[in-house]
Amino acid sequence: MGSFGGAYAAWLFDYLDGSTALGLGCLSFVLGLRMFIGRWEKGQKRWWMDWNRAGEGLERDVTVRYISREMKSYSQILPEIPYNSA
Repeated sequence: MGSFGGAYAAWLFDYLDGSTALGLGCLSFVLGLRMFIGRWEKGQKRWWMDWNRAGEGLERDVTVRYISREMKSYSQILPEIPYNSA
C-alpha cells in the first residue's frame, strides 16, 4: 500500500498527472510483490535445506547410538581374547 500512497502524494502535490500516478503506483506494487515472492521462495528453499540437514543428522545420531548400544551388548557376550605378541 505504500507504493499507492507515494503515487497519491505525487499526484496530490502536482508532481504527476493522475493516470501517471496510478500507473506508477501499480508498477511499484507489482515490483514490490515480485520482490516479496522472491524472498519468500528463497526463505522456503533455505528452510527445506535446513529440514533435510537436520533429518540427516538425526538419522546419523540414531544409527550411531544403535550401533554403540549393539557393540556394548556384543562386548558383554563375547569373551575377551588376549593378544599374543610372540
